Amino acid sequence: LGAACTQAIAVPLIADAQALGAVLVALPPSVQAFGDSELVAGIADLAAESLANERRLALTHAEARRDALTGLANKRAFDEHLAKVLRDPSSEASRISLVILDLDDFKQVNDREGHLAGDDVLRAVGRILMRVVRADDEVFRIGGEEFALVVEGPSAAAVQVADRVRNALAQSRRGRSLPTASAGVATFPDHAGEANDLLR
Repeated sequence: LGAACTQAIAVPLIADAQALGAVLVALPPSVQAFGDSELVAGIADLAAESLANERRLALTHAEARRDALTGLANKRAFDEHLAKVLRDPSSEASRISLVILDLDDFKQVNDREGHLAGDDVLRAVGRILMRVVRADDEVFRIGGEEFALVVEGPSAAAVQVADRVRNALAQSRRGRSLPTASAGVATFPDHAGEANDLLR
């Protein structure tokens, strides 16, 4: 680390059979007696367990906000994100637009071909959404066949994003044909001042 020392102890931080880092205790030349190595090891064990707990908590938090089927953020993440961006817009003049997409006649896919085929369709739609939206747009699966996009910008920008998604679904050539989608757009603060009103 570039500091002079006469003695040092390095102890790995291990939890759940994974190395998370290390604790390094170094004594400067002015200190002659070395500390208790068992004390350093005990501190390392406590630190490793604390880091592991934080890591588990972070993974649980992320998992609770992820749709297991599509890998997109879920309804809980959508509600939290929308509340946050409406509460803290980047500027007074900013517009936040919401696009709700619903797959047309999706129930027929499940009825005709089964739920596994329906799951394949939802995964394919999720991939298309991630591919065609802008980098700063947020994508969510908020219901069975319902998706939401949070777009920074006016309604016109959100309509362009929705049209890109609808065109990409119609032009998809990989695998099975995908259903069309209906879309609705609302903008804060033009159409509503609160998340629930905007969604409605």
